Amino acid sequence: MSIRLLDAAGAEELRNAINADSEFKLVSRDMNFHLCLEIGSERRLIRFLDGKAQSIGRVVPMSDPIDVVIKGATEFWQLLLSPVPPQGYQNLYAGVRFKKCEVIGNNELYFAYFAAITRLIELMHEQQNGRAPANAKPPAPRVRLEATTGRYVYLDIEGVEYRVYFEEAGQGIPMVCQHTAGSDGQQFRQFLVDPDITAKYRVIVPDLPYHGKSLPPESIEWWAQEYRLTKSFFVAFHLALARALQLDRPVIIGSSMGGSIATDLALEAPDTYRAAIALEEGLRSVKASEADKLASFRYYRHPRVNGGDRAGASMYCLSGPNSPKKYRHEVGWGYSQGAPGVFAGDLYYRHLDHDMETTARNIDTSRCPVYIMNGEYDPGTGIPEGQELAAHIKGAKFIPMPGLGHFPMTEDFQSMKPVLMPVLDEIAARG
Repeated sequence: MSIRLLDAAGAEELRNAINADSEFKLVSRDMNFHLCLEIGSERRLIRFLDGKAQSIGRVVPMSDPIDVVIKGATEFWQLLLSPVPPQGYQNLYAGVRFKKCEVIGNNELYFAYFAAITRLIELMHEQQNGRAPANAKPPAPRVRLEATTGRYVYLDIEGVEYRVYFEEAGQGIPMVCQHTAGSDGQQFRQFLVDPDITAKYRVIVPDLPYHGKSLPPESIEWWAQEYRLTKSFFVAFHLALARALQLDRPVIIGSSMGGSIATDLALEAPDTYRAAIALEEGLRSVKASEADKLASFRYYRHPRVNGGDRAGASMYCLSGPNSPKKYRHEVGWGYSQGAPGVFAGDLYYRHLDHDMETTARNIDTSRCPVYIMNGEYDPGTGIPEGQELAAHIKGAKFIPMPGLGHFPMTEDFQSMKPVLMPVLDEIAARG
């Protein structure tokens, strides 16, 4: 496959597409830097001024200043821009994660404008393959009321009182849905309105303290403390919630850090929970040294790269490339609303305080059955990581989710549902 950017006509076509794109305009505010795309032996420099592409051309050695270089073999770019990219090539985030490409230069600029760079790659993909069809015209407005209700419950956790918001719908077996790091319960909104789920399950979706509508506690000076989620607090939170709502052996389901707490609760409180469904979970979320993980967290707290655009774009890249764009952007929208420091604080639990490598074998699935469901396009905890975890838990069941990424319940619930319902039916039949 020839890459159209590499010929003069294709470069000018891409420049015009960048400057005409309304989405790019929104995420490239005050963008002034020189971005080099290294495609095998070819190098193309895109010069941005005030968010507009001024020119796209060959690099002139010793003359053109370069702020950021995205470097990859020709094969990488061909797969990245193919109609359906394989895992590891679906976007730059995955490419860097799997060492298929390399980013060199000013990391602060790269992260600050990651949303714009992500959109640039999408425009290159559209140039190669054509634009996806536009959304159908929405139906005429009508008055509708969901059965979902929202309330607050007060929980005492490790000596501090928290006012916790939760939503619920349905009846039957209680099922608590735990959102991912840095987001909130909106991620499970489609569970709350699905008649097949709510016919058998009382779906309960809390916002963890410091997330969504669960404000920080009033009794401590939280603004003078670094937020950091620990395993002990997370376990205590869920046990306190189950007691306060008088839940009879609920099912716990969650994605990412929600999947991590599902396995921790299966380990720590197997008789409290009817089953644990861990989405996007592995033995370790990131296989790196503790020092390297701590060092990486500074980018989640850095004032120049901790904005909503960057967080939203990064999480957009964790979703499956073929998931509906409107729901992929919904994932990003949720992340753009997170308070400063909360995402980084959650990742302390996800990356450091949670560790199944030495404890997975101690989970007793005869007391709390465990289901692990990972998406094909999750760059951190995909299908191989889920299979590895299941192999360490005697009696655990692994269910792959083809085509899905890190946020299956949000990015493409309709594709997740046929894989999920047999699990829910099995739990219900067990009683």
